[in-house]
Amino acid sequence: MISLAGGQRVLEWLEWYQVHQQRKLAMVRSLLADDTQVDRRGLDLELALTYKLRQLFPHLPDEVMMRVAPHLEMVKTENFESNLPWNRHKRRRLRQAKHVILHLFSGPDHNYWDQRCANANTEVLCIDTTCSTPANLHDRNVFGYLLTLCASGRVRAILGGPPCRTVSALRYQNDGGPGVLRTEEHPYGLPTLSPADAELVIADSVLMFRFWSLLMVAEEMREETDPPTQFFMEQPEDPKRYRSEEDVRQHEYFSVFRTAEWKALAEKYNLVQYHFDQHPLGHPKRKPTCLATNVQEVRHLDGVRGAPSNEADAGTQFRAMTVEQRCEVSRTWSLA
Repeated sequence: MISLAGGQRVLEWLEWYQVHQQRKLAMVRSLLADDTQVDRRGLDLELALTYKLRQLFPHLPDEVMMRVAPHLEMVKTENFESNLPWNRHKRRRLRQAKHVILHLFSGPDHNYWDQRCANANTEVLCIDTTCSTPANLHDRNVFGYLLTLCASGRVRAILGGPPCRTVSALRYQNDGGPGVLRTEEHPYGLPTLSPADAELVIADSVLMFRFWSLLMVAEEMREETDPPTQFFMEQPEDPKRYRSEEDVRQHEYFSVFRTAEWKALAEKYNLVQYHFDQHPLGHPKRKPTCLATNVQEVRHLDGVRGAPSNEADAGTQFRAMTVEQRCEVSRTWSLA
């Protein structure tokens, strides 16, 4: 229960937000129709990012696209950084670093990355809700800060594995567990989903596109003389690649790598896919994986296959050797 005045403030904010989103969408449509009518150099960060998203992903549902770029005017305020989870010491190091590595969905052990990748010129920023300094990419302050880092032209590598809970092949087994949320026809949620499941799909889609948008901004602001921004995205391998034709026909699995949006991103930024099983690299289960990247130094992973003799009983501690290898690539890359 809230007070009448409190309820009215909530309704007023919701009305303002809806008007703001519709106005933003209308301006993007006007830009796409005739961009000579607007000085693009004067666009704010929110509108500029939304415009870039609509250019590259013309068929992305408005519900997803309009939430990817939130209201970002707060990044211009004097006390903006005080709303961030990282302390002044960390923010100062990031401001002074010549090179920055962003690791999203990193897991709790940020010290691992600091020890192996950070140096006098390079700072690593891990973003995860389980870190000792929790940071959520859904937080507009966190996302806005990451965008400003990318816009500085100093971000050299972006890596992470966005949540795969809404695309896991386990959802398609019809075994009484969590059900199907996405299909090839409805990549951003089946129309029959409950409100809670629909929100889960949209929220995870927003995380994915925010992750991609960091690459878009970093590349937009990169000096031509600098090498391309390193990009690594780890996701489950498309089941169509390793399951039988009969199994694929029966279950109709979904994969982000078959969406028009992924194909557009990969073509724009020269991303390739390396497919492998994680069991030979230390995982207790087979775990077919795809690493999408523009870094050829990890191509030796492609085609590595193997499964435990009894996967049902495999329960040893997982040590992500692939993470170590990606870390080594970033560490040894010329960041002088």
